[in-house]
Amino acid sequence: GEAIGGVADDANGLWLVLFNGNFLDARHIVDSTVIGVLPVQSALPVNVASSSRGTIRFSRAGDKIAIATESPAGSWWADFDKVTGTVASPWRQVHTAPGYSLDFSPNGNMLYVPFSSTNGPAWNADRIRQHDLINNTNVDLAFSASGIALGPDDRVYFAPYGVASLGVISNPNVGGGANAVQAGVSLGACLTGYNLSKTLFLESLLTPPPPAPTIVTPTEGSLTNDNTPNITGTCETGATVTIREGATT
Repeated sequence: GEAIGGVADDANGLWLVLFNGNFLDARHIVDSTVIGVLPVQSALPVNVASSSRGTIRFSRAGDKIAIATESPAGSWWADFDKVTGTVASPWRQVHTAPGYSLDFSPNGNMLYVPFSSTNGPAWNADRIRQHDLINNTNVDLAFSASGIALGPDDRVYFAPYGVASLGVISNPNVGGGANAVQAGVSLGACLTGYNLSKTLFLESLLTPPPPAPTIVTPTEGSLTNDNTPNITGTCETGATVTIREGATT
């Protein structure tokens, strides 16, 4: 399927996961290097078709994983072990309707799953299931959505395809229709796509840019008649700094 997800391992690496038929494949990446020849595998609740649209999401704490698939239809969640990269509990089904997108609340106790009340494709959903993982209860909210995602501001955003606004669940840890609006954030002239994607990054895998060089002497604004003044400053170790005054180097 098209889905791919990732979660930090609480050490210095990242688990990158994707569907592989009956299995969830997890690749461990540390310092931009894939560890091991073969992926770590966990059984999926269904055999996901290679052409299936869907989503893989992790809770913010990384201790839960949720999947939505169009073929075969359904949405599930399970516990996840960040040390081993494996599913750590039986899968629990949230909905039997075709799945497409889903995401957790900030505390990981709620799962939000768009679906069609007529059993149509979930990328054209007219309901959002709010599933309480602790009490195993559901509340179905009458909002349209294609994609849904937890934002960095602890709010859940959702939108149907081709509109100029995002819906907002303001307090997703509590949920309920009173906490949600269909058009909460204007996108101006922009229109939404079919899903709300999330960028995966790990600081240990990124190379920060070096600090910019600085000139210590002569001080800014000072004047000199010396055609070859002594210039001092700071820069990255081993770097070469070229100083120009107009066309003069």
